[in-house]
Amino acid sequence: MAVMQNWERKNQKLVREIIDTFNPTQKTPANPSIFHELLASNLPPHEKSYERLWQEGAALMGAAIETTSNTLNVALFHLSQNPEKLTLLKQELEQIMPYQNELVPWAKIETLPYLTAVIKESLRLAHGTSLRFIRVAPLQTLQYKHYSLPPGTAVSMSAMLLCENVALFPNPKTCCPERWLEKNTNADLFVFGRGTRMCAGMK
Repeated sequence: MAVMQNWERKNQKLVREIIDTFNPTQKTPANPSIFHELLASNLPPHEKSYERLWQEGAALMGAAIETTSNTLNVALFHLSQNPEKLTLLKQELEQIMPYQNELVPWAKIETLPYLTAVIKESLRLAHGTSLRFIRVAPLQTLQYKHYSLPPGTAVSMSAMLLCENVALFPNPKTCCPERWLEKNTNADLFVFGRGTRMCAGMK
């Protein structure tokens, strides 16, 4: 927790320094950041507030960088522990990338079934965050099976528990990209959340 708080304070300090030194009449600084772009944009003033900007920075670092790097680490670990799966992945990639220095369009890469399966399984094993996604319907009674949840009741789900649900993912601790290649699979990726507040990184 101390590491997280220290990181958050540094983020707050950085944003405060940028806001205090930002001058819209001067040219773009040598090392512009996303905060400079937001401050120079046509957004209304309340969306350029200190509170909004440092929280946006925290979301960008936490959701767009930390989770992505963790998923890549999980993928590399499991592929290194399963040479046969790594071989399958390499063989598939070599079919469309015979030359290492030749760039392949993303539209072509995303059609590879085994690569897609490896990515999905890595996301499942990394499960993004262990926090619960809390939602509240302030004015509506929610009905779930025979349970009636009165307005204002906080409900939540845990991506970690769903990603390790034995009924959905047999042998959930095992890296098995092949589970995503089965046509009759009921599995789904819960790491991005659900609904209108789901992770923007899904797209």
